[in-house]
Amino acid sequence: GLAGLANTVFHPADFSILSASVPHDRLGRAFSVHSLSGNLGAAMTPPVVVALTTFWNWRVALAAAALLSVLVAILVAWHRDALAEERAQPVGGQSTKTGVGEGVALLRSTPILMAFMFFFLGGIGVTAIQTQGVAAIAVLNGSSLAAANGVLTAFLIGATVGIFVAAFLLDRVGRPDPIVIGAFTCGAALLIVVGSLPLSIVMLTALLAVTGVCTGIAQPSRDLMVRRITPEGSAGKVFGFLSTAFSIGGVVTPVIFGWILDHTSASWMFWLIAAFMLAAILTVVRLDHLRPRAPGDSDPTP
Repeated sequence: GLAGLANTVFHPADFSILSASVPHDRLGRAFSVHSLSGNLGAAMTPPVVVALTTFWNWRVALAAAALLSVLVAILVAWHRDALAEERAQPVGGQSTKTGVGEGVALLRSTPILMAFMFFFLGGIGVTAIQTQGVAAIAVLNGSSLAAANGVLTAFLIGATVGIFVAAFLLDRVGRPDPIVIGAFTCGAALLIVVGSLPLSIVMLTALLAVTGVCTGIAQPSRDLMVRRITPEGSAGKVFGFLSTAFSIGGVVTPVIFGWILDHTSASWMFWLIAAFMLAAILTVVRLDHLRPRAPGDSDPTP
């Protein structure tokens, strides 16, 4: 519990530091590399921990993970001069530092609440594939759990590839919202096909791999989209608030989709994930046009 509490600072801090340290015309690549490294770390964790536990014991595995965290903290402290801290800039000679009331007003603004819903709905879909995807594929296709795990692996590899692709797309296209909309539309269409047609394990693997590419492209695009609607000096509070949407989605996802697998057809799971992804698109169609006012601004940003 204490470790989880300590981890809550990560997402508000990382995006705030990236936003202030990286030129805005390179934020797309920065967010993509950030997401890519996180995915690779998550992928490496199970085999490394299992290997350490097998050769030694679980205490050694936990101690190694803790030591790695300490080494990263030392590395960050060592290079702290390269990490800028985002702060609200003075406007008209007066400080724009926000109080609690202004911060709450920002989080209650329409664009931030729409982004919250996008994180919640989109996160449910991706989490459902990662947590219940193996069981759903095994039931839907009649394949073994090992084969279904191979399909999930293809999805995760596809997501990593998608993040890499997004690094090149974002800074060239300039606007992240059409990339997010296109990626989620494509992913939802593929999931509808998966849930509607009898497919071999090879076809399922191919379709889920491409779906993974779509979700991977959307991940850094989504983060950059949120950064574009966030006033200067507020990235920490906004990304911290939006991270809770993922946490809430992570709580309700197993309950919803576990019930579906127990009481209905596995096809419904893929149709519902597609529906969540399409609903998420509706929250961002005009998000870039609804930027909240930064403190001290007299007119809303068009």
